[in-house]
Amino acid sequence: MFAFISQQPLPWQFGILFGIFVARSGLIAGTTTIWIHFSRWAQRRRIIAPKVGASVWRDVFFGIGILLLDAVVVLAAFRSGLMIGNHGSSLPIVLLTIAAFFVWVEIYFYYSHRLMHHPKLFWMHKHHHRERATNPWTSLSFSVVERFVLHVGTILIPALVSQFVPLSVDAYFAYFLINYLLNVYGHLNVETIPPWVLRRPWGQLLNTTTYHALHHSRYRGHFGLFTKYLDELHGTKFKDYERVHAEVGPR
Repeated sequence: MFAFISQQPLPWQFGILFGIFVARSGLIAGTTTIWIHFSRWAQRRRIIAPKVGASVWRDVFFGIGILLLDAVVVLAAFRSGLMIGNHGSSLPIVLLTIAAFFVWVEIYFYYSHRLMHHPKLFWMHKHHHRERATNPWTSLSFSVVERFVLHVGTILIPALVSQFVPLSVDAYFAYFLINYLLNVYGHLNVETIPPWVLRRPWGQLLNTTTYHALHHSRYRGHFGLFTKYLDELHGTKFKDYERVHAEVGPR
């Protein structure tokens, strides 16, 4: 599909890419927002009570603006030759590239995220913390400056690496689909994982929604994106995480 996009005129390339981004967000964030609103099961498992009258529409509006920015930057990286990509990579290469991206983005996000929580830099990140109670569209609620910081790690640095090792385009977009799914899950503000899962070794491989909700409510810990390992390494994991999760999670 991405080979097809690259063969189109520039306006069509932009329109198709932006359309894919919007459709992806509407399908994933939109359907989960509707589910939370109408599901009694979800309402009973809210982690943080939203403010009275809180609306997701502001996040939707800002989110679409961020997707517009993403489409411009991604398209510019590929069309300028800064990002060198291969289409039709073998399955092992795709899987290996996805795994490498997962590890790299975890590392980059933890340290850049923690840095933006420094009092002198928090202005970049403040927009994302407008509300303590998140919703699926909070996954796209960023200031333009913060989004550019994320682009450094997810577009610029991979583009520089691609000058030496061409990037699997299929793996690149597949990883960011996975990234977005997990990002929406992290901002649900509804705990879907029962407590017994966290008592299994495999149950803590990825963070739960409660894990990230505690970051939004307390600010001073849980800087990791989808895993807890750098938080544990640097002492920024809250010691009462499992207890809080057990209080809100489904039985």
